[in-house]
Amino acid sequence: AYREAYGVFSRCFPEFKPRAFTCFSWLLDPRLKELLNEGSNILAFQSRYLTFPSKSSGKAPYTFLFRVSHDTRAEDLPEHTSLQRKVKAIYQNGECIYAPGGIIFLDEIVK
Repeated sequence: AYREAYGVFSRCFPEFKPRAFTCFSWLLDPRLKELLNEGSNILAFQSRYLTFPSKSSGKAPYTFLFRVSHDTRAEDLPEHTSLQRKVKAIYQNGECIYAPGGIIFLDEIVK
């Protein structure tokens, strides 16, 4: 996907030479390392990024993991997967999974 995106930039904006992509996602929250098993695809995704703090509501998992409204009470979050159960416990404890920023340098991807 990164190579494909780079190709789009190269074709559509030949004067622009991107050096990196940024991402802002709950999938980059370092707390997920405590919740997931080694070898997880989410952890493999995370490992490619250099992360940095960013402003976040802490509600992205409601949309993308639980597929519920942001105003759903923590105790009403679904528990269909082990990740949902673990993240729900965090929200029930009054904490959040945030969406930090991440940067991935293209020289590591596009050779």
